[in-house]
Amino acid sequence: MLKDNPDYALDPALVNQTIETTLGQKLFGPFGSYDNELGRFLIERALARKVFTLGAELDPALARTQIDAALAGGGGGPSYDAATTAWAAAVVTNGGTVSDARKTLVDSLIVGLKTDGVWAKLDRLWLFAAENTQSALTGLVSGNLATAVNSPTFTVDRGFASDGISSYINTLFNPSTQGSSYTLNSASAHIWNNGIGAGGVFQTGSWDGTQQIQMSEGGGQWMLNCTSIEQTNDSLANGLFSVNRSGAGNTSTDNQVYNNGTALTLVSGAGSTAIPSLNVYVCARNNFNSFAGSFSTDQLALFAMGGSFTATDSTNLYSRLRTYMTAVGVP
Repeated sequence: MLKDNPDYALDPALVNQTIETTLGQKLFGPFGSYDNELGRFLIERALARKVFTLGAELDPALARTQIDAALAGGGGGPSYDAATTAWAAAVVTNGGTVSDARKTLVDSLIVGLKTDGVWAKLDRLWLFAAENTQSALTGLVSGNLATAVNSPTFTVDRGFASDGISSYINTLFNPSTQGSSYTLNSASAHIWNNGIGAGGVFQTGSWDGTQQIQMSEGGGQWMLNCTSIEQTNDSLANGLFSVNRSGAGNTSTDNQVYNNGTALTLVSGAGSTAIPSLNVYVCARNNFNSFAGSFSTDQLALFAMGGSFTATDSTNLYSRLRTYMTAVGVP
């Protein structure tokens, strides 16, 4: 056995070279048949000596995940959910890149949301806290590419912010015509705000002159398929905001708002009227498909839309996103 060769015990550089070469081939060495014992020996020795790098700084947790997957699959490398693979491919098609570490994080998010029953309720989800603009603008659920208009500021692993004058994100999503889970009386919108600013501006919205979809964390005001404001006076914290419609009426049975998974108290609700047939903008509101307005300079790390969420769904969504945001450094 090659593991009996003292060079492997004494020469970390040789171990590192062997591991990088064999993992690159998705086999543990050109030794004929696949050898689990030798593979584990080389990996564990490399990890112990902190020489397993694969071209980057040592990440033992990620390395062990990849190795366990490779061993379990006969050397085929890590296994990802089909939605993760499709998203990563779309990012590349759109001109971006996805690192192995980020793919693993996104896969954990997607698998978790599927386990919770949340994924199936979403029509769109963008992780703006991303490695590059292409991956930020490529939707996880649908793979569709949103458009950054007039160069909103993008910060790696934090998200987008408008200049307050003309820049915003056009999601190219019209929930009236493209919504599947999102319907008149079963609807939700979600945004992760890294820093709540002033009121009077919209982190997202569309207005056809009558009906509105809008979220204004600074003002504690939200609207979803209606003509009047849903208002809360609760203290708000940076993070996830979810506005939900579960019925046609104007009571708390039909309207809910959550901040980091916790229900807020609405002092006013709104009955549903219609879904505005417009693309939804982020960092601004789409006014009649004629112009963007009410620009928000708040830094936004995520936007999603879908069907009605239960209180448990909202808590689960926050928990899964909090794990991802913490991993990429969002406070």
